[in-house]
Parts: sequence; C-alpha cells; structure tokens
Amino acid sequence: MQDWIEHLQLELQGQGIHIDGKTVRHSFDAATNRQSLHLVSAWADGLSICLGQVATDEKSNEITAVPMLLELLEIRGAVVTLDAMNCQRKTIAKIRDKQADYVITVKKNQEALYEEIEKAFLEFGEDNYQSRQCRSQQTKRTTRGRIEERIVTVAAAPRSLKDSGRWADMATIGMVHRHREPDPKSQSSKPIKESDRVTFFISSLPPKAKLVASYVNNH
Repeated sequence: MQDWIEHLQLELQGQGIHIDGKTVRHSFDAATNRQSLHLVSAWADGLSICLGQVATDEKSNEITAVPMLLELLEIRGAVVTLDAMNCQRKTIAKIRDKQADYVITVKKNQEALYEEIEKAFLEFGEDNYQSRQCRSQQTKRTTRGRIEERIVTVAAAPRSLKDSGRWADMATIGMVHRHREPDPKSQSSKPIKESDRVTFFISSLPPKAKLVASYVNNH
C-alpha cells in the first residue's frame, strides 16, 4: 500500500485536480424530509480517478467543504482548478499549504479582484493584446454540433495584487474568450446559437499561456 501511495504521489506531479460539486440525482426524499445529497469531488484528470469526496447537505456549503476535502488529500505538485464560488482566500491558502498550485475562476463575488483583472485586460485590449506583457494560446474544437474557439490570455499579476497578500502566491491573471458557433457539417436537429463569453481567472502558475491554458481547457 505504501508503495502504491508513493507511486500515486509521483503520478500527481503536474496533474490537473478538478474540484467540483454535484447534487446526486433522486437523493431528495420528501416523505422523510431528507435533503438532496451534494458531493464535492476531486478528480485527477490525467489519471481518470476520483481522489476523494466530501458530502454536504446543500450546494451553499460547498465553500466550507472544499477546504475539508483538500485537508484529506495528498496533492503536492498538482494543479487544483476550481470555479468562481471557491475563489476564497482560505481555500487558496490551503492549496498552497498542501504544496499545490491553483487556477481559479474569478467572478463578481470577489468584486475588487474582478474589477482589477478586468481593468488590466481592457488596457491590453486597447493594443489588441499585442503587448509584450501578455501572451495568448488559441484552441479550436468541434463537438456536439458546434465549433468552439478558446483564446486564453495571461499576464503577470499586477504588483498591487501580489503585494496585498490576500491571494496566496498569485503569479498570474488570465482571461478566457470563448466563441461558439454551429458546425455547418453537423446533422443535429438542435439549433446552436452563436455566442461569445469572457471569464477571468487567477493562478499561482507562471504566466505561460500554453501551460496555463492546458489546465483551463481541461477543467
């Protein structure tokens, strides 16, 4: 068993660990007033295994469940990816305490952080993202009757964010632009609308577009 654990730890080096919460279908029971079961799981993408799970009564408890799950895991050398709900200082600190890196989506639940990142990328956009201070990685794939193009742009985190000490070891800020359009070759009867979406993220990884995009795109 010890040999297997040590082997697993080696295999986790550089692995993307995707932590996400899902409500178990049909787990609600009105007759007994039993609430739906919500599970927070850690999935090792490259190994295709679940490293652990923590159950919560409600999705709102996911914020407290994630640090509990992280405490149970050996993730040294891995890269943890999380959605915006879990962009919390305590969660990020726990990831770094476990000697792992992170890539975490940022939305307006962290308003000041969101606005500073948005401002930085608006300034890069004025130069059509040609500034030497940012780098981009573009990917395109066809799936489920649609073509999706993603452009992941990264830059070194502004000094003001690094020096604040609020977000442990933040090294990179990033933006993901997703463009979707229908695949003209698809025979699907379900209509696909053309759409564009922009999201932001922060990371402890260095601002290397290809490296960071690999974790963003696999989340």
